[in-house]
Amino acid sequence: MQSTELVSPADFARETGQDKDLLRKWRQRYGFPELHSDATGTRGYTRQQIVRLRLILRLQQAGLPPARTIDRPMEELEQYCATLAPAAVADASVGRAIGLLRSVRPAEFDAWLGAQRADRGLADFVNGLAVPLTVAVGQAWAAGEIDIYHEHLYSAVLASHLELAAAAAPRPAEGAPRVLFATLHGEHHALGLLMTRALFAEQGAECIHLGTDLPAGDVVAAATGFQADIVALSFSFAYPKRHVLPDLKHLRSALPQRIALWAGGAATRGIRRPPRGVGLFDDLPAACTAIAQRLAQATHASA
Repeated sequence: MQSTELVSPADFARETGQDKDLLRKWRQRYGFPELHSDATGTRGYTRQQIVRLRLILRLQQAGLPPARTIDRPMEELEQYCATLAPAAVADASVGRAIGLLRSVRPAEFDAWLGAQRADRGLADFVNGLAVPLTVAVGQAWAAGEIDIYHEHLYSAVLASHLELAAAAAPRPAEGAPRVLFATLHGEHHALGLLMTRALFAEQGAECIHLGTDLPAGDVVAAATGFQADIVALSFSFAYPKRHVLPDLKHLRSALPQRIALWAGGAATRGIRRPPRGVGLFDDLPAACTAIAQRLAQATHASA
C-alpha cells in the first residue's frame, strides 16, 4: 500500500492496538489522529499517522502524556524514543525473543520462554527477563518492527508461564497473608499483576487472582467476602493517570480498614503523596520486600 493511500478506521485501530472509541476521543481532544478523505469520499487515516501514534504511545509508556507529545516533530519523537531503551534490553536473550516473535514459530517461542523460566528461577525470570522484554516488545511495536499480533502473542505466552509459576508455588502456610489481585474498570493489562502474583505466591503468600476490568464495588465485595488481607491493583501506562488518585481514594474509603491497599504500575509513577492507607510501589522488588515483611510478621505471630 502506498503511503498516500488511506487506512480504514477499523484497520487503523487493529494495527495500533487502540480502541476506536479512544481514537475518537483523541481526535476530539487533540485533533489527532486526523481523518482524511480520498477522491471517492472514503474516510481514513494515513500510514504516517500509524507511525506517529506508535511513537506517542511508546512515550506514554514512559510517562509522557499525549498532550506533551502530540504536536512534536516526528524527528524529535524518534530521537526521544531512542533514548528510552534501558541497558537491560540489550541482553542477547531479549534479542532472541524478538527474533522468535517475528518468525513463524510461536511454539518455539513458548518452549524457549519455558526453558528460560526453568533455568533462571522465577525471580530472575521476572525481573531479569520478563520486565525488560516487555519494554523491548513495546519498543519494537512502536518502531514498526513487529505487528500488534506479535505483541498479543507475547502477552498470551508470558501470561501462561506466569500462571504456571503461580500454580507451582508451595502451599501457603497457615496464617499467610491473603492477597487479592485485580484491576479496576478500564484497565485490561494484566502482565504486571501476573508477575507480582507469581512472585508473591513463590514467597508463600496466598494469592487470589480476580481478573481485570472490574468495578470498584466488585473488588470491595470480593475482598470482604474472601477475607483478604491485601488488595493489590495494577495501573498500566494505558490507564488514565488523572483517575488513579481518585480511584485509590474511593477504594480506600470503601474497603475495611483492616485490608491493606497496594498499587503499582506505570500510571502510579510520579505520585508523590499517595492517599493515606495506600501503599505505592515503584517496582517489583519493592513490592516483594513488602510482602516478605508481612510474611515474617505472620510467622512471628503464629510462633
